[in-house]
Amino acid sequence: MRQQGKWELVRRLLEKGYDQEDIRKLFRAIDWMMTLPEELQQSFEEQLSSYQQERQMPLLSHMEIRGMQRGAVQNAHEWLLEVLTVRFEVVPPEVIEAINQIKDVSVLKQLLREAIAISSMVEFQQLLSQSQADS
Repeated sequence: MRQQGKWELVRRLLEKGYDQEDIRKLFRAIDWMMTLPEELQQSFEEQLSSYQQERQMPLLSHMEIRGMQRGAVQNAHEWLLEVLTVRFEVVPPEVIEAINQIKDVSVLKQLLREAIAISSMVEFQQLLSQSQADS
């Protein structure tokens, strides 16, 4: 369902005739807001690639898509660490290292939501340990 919604949004963008740079910017925002699990993201990328080949529109290469994903992960790391710093002033190095090891944006988003409301750094560390055990 989420993959289909993301596809419909991106397809409409491509069909509206925006220039390539505008599409890239909008795609980055959509990719961040509509993060998909890895297997669905691969399917989405295949669908996008097929669409582009059919229309001969090489707008977003696989390298660009992967680069945007890495950028989304990096942004998620930074935002999570920023929230923790604002909330608790000091973020232990082991927490920073553990956060930077997470590559799944959906996990980082969930941790960000938790970080906003969690009571203490100790509770966050427990949550972080639990999320690493689940991965």
